Amino acid sequence: TNFDLYIANSDNNQIQLLRHAASERVIAVNASVKFHGKSLDYPTGVILDAKKNLYIVDAINHRIVFMSFDRQIFRCLVACSGPGSAAHQLN
Repeated sequence: TNFDLYIANSDNNQIQLLRHAASERVIAVNASVKFHGKSLDYPTGVILDAKKNLYIVDAINHRIVFMSFDRQIFRCLVACSGPGSAAHQLN
């Protein structure tokens, strides 16, 4: 069982990791990481899948981004072309 906690720190544009047995937070993703040419801007949610990949709601950029467990793959998954009302966009 994994009791690690990922935190969307919106105002600081980062995803933090609080490991189960640790007392300090680790920055898992910050604004220096580029997803489809843009930095993370006001993340409001984060989901961890069974393979420990992260899915991040990037609110100001109106998109959902992906980071692989090994941090080798960073990519935009949904609404990569920007905000809007089309089926492939978020607003």
